[in-house]
Amino acid sequence: MGDRVESGEEIRVARQGMMILSLADNTIFRINGEARFQMHTSKRRRTGFFRLLLGSILTVMPRRNRYLVQMPSASIGIKGTIFFHQIYGEEEFFASDYGGKVVALPEGITEYFCLCNGLADFLKTDEEKAFFSDVSKYHNSYYIDPRQAKILVKAPQLNHTDDEILELIEFQEGPKHDTQWIDDYRATYQADPGP
Repeated sequence: MGDRVESGEEIRVARQGMMILSLADNTIFRINGEARFQMHTSKRRRTGFFRLLLGSILTVMPRRNRYLVQMPSASIGIKGTIFFHQIYGEEEFFASDYGGKVVALPEGITEYFCLCNGLADFLKTDEEKAFFSDVSKYHNSYYIDPRQAKILVKAPQLNHTDDEILELIEFQEGPKHDTQWIDDYRATYQADPGP
């Protein structure tokens, strides 16, 4: 608790563990074990890159920040947003959907990305030009499948919830990220309690 993490260090979280990590630019992470994570940040600018090697990470980032998320088969240019990213271990075959139902992962899938809210550009690992730009108002989720020509395969919302996002936003020491998008969704799609 309270330790300082330097740019370039590899962060490891134990199995069943969890860590909250905040940056000076008001970006905040929730890293879930068993996880391995690297980050390289600029001290003068709100930029840098992250690399998740294993586990999952939920990130809340101010809109003016610009970071690159490096994945085994793609890179994602984040333009200030909220996202969830997971690299599955060799023994992981299931995940939980938004309602808590257990879902089998498609065969051969090891990477998952959800643009919960905001903007992102998707690039193939060996290319500089984006092959897809996404604007998400509420959870655009994808399996990353390098066997497919377009790499991105639509997926359900897995292993993260709006309540976890709201909880993470509360940890921000600077201005809090906007939550109106969650409020709007809940007001529009709240289940009818019935008679």
